[in-house]
Amino acid sequence: MTYIIRAFNQSTGSVLVEYEGHNVNVDLPLVNGLYPTGAELDNHIQAYLPVEWIQRLNTIASGIPNSSDIANLVQTNNIT
Repeated sequence: MTYIIRAFNQSTGSVLVEYEGHNVNVDLPLVNGLYPTGAELDNHIQAYLPVEWIQRLNTIASGIPNSSDIANLVQTNNIT
């Protein structure tokens, strides 16, 4: 999986990761007082990427044939 680290927040110990056009905040663990680096950092980030969620968004964006069935169930009430 390809991702880009867009920001590092030193106050919270987290990185902002861009994956498939979506931004994901990933908290970095501390091991013996240090952040992971190299392959360990890569493994940690990849473990937190929401692959299934992004696949779902891509599927929905391409259109769901029966979405109008659900939309027709929506009721709005004017509360006064």
